[in-house]
Amino acid sequence: DSSINTNAIYGAAIALCDSKLAFLLVDAPPNVNTISGAVDWKTSGLTVNDPNGAAFFPRLRLPDPLNNFNLRTFAPCGVVAGVYAQTDATRGVWKAPAGTAAKLAGVQSLVYKMSDAENGVLNPLGLNSFRTFPVYGSVLWGARTLVGADAETSQWKYVPVRRVALFLEASLY
Repeated sequence: DSSINTNAIYGAAIALCDSKLAFLLVDAPPNVNTISGAVDWKTSGLTVNDPNGAAFFPRLRLPDPLNNFNLRTFAPCGVVAGVYAQTDATRGVWKAPAGTAAKLAGVQSLVYKMSDAENGVLNPLGLNSFRTFPVYGSVLWGARTLVGADAETSQWKYVPVRRVALFLEASLY
């Protein structure tokens, strides 16, 4: 729906995350389904730029239990939250929730299957990707915050660094 101002919603959400020492997972919009579209969205479409969040591309295809388990396209934040929770429980908040161990439970396919070179375009912009590899299947392949673009040179470039700081701050508070 073009009448929905997602940047206003994400702006309010990140303000809440900042005040609660929480972390926001941001989905690329449904119409972002190419590498060039993802680059445009992350560099000029998404106005929220904060260390307490991360953005993800592309959308994921999973069986829909409400529709006889037919494949449906979903925003990835729910699956990402599961990867973060699994990583936190098995390894700790200091481990990057990404890589070959960051399997996407239930995911059958990705809306866009990218190459190494295409991933190499998105990663330096701070846009986390999903990849599919032989043997491993679909995985989360990136752990950068919204300020994780190489050009920003932020101390909060990486998700586990920021989340450890949030964990310590909340624990001390």
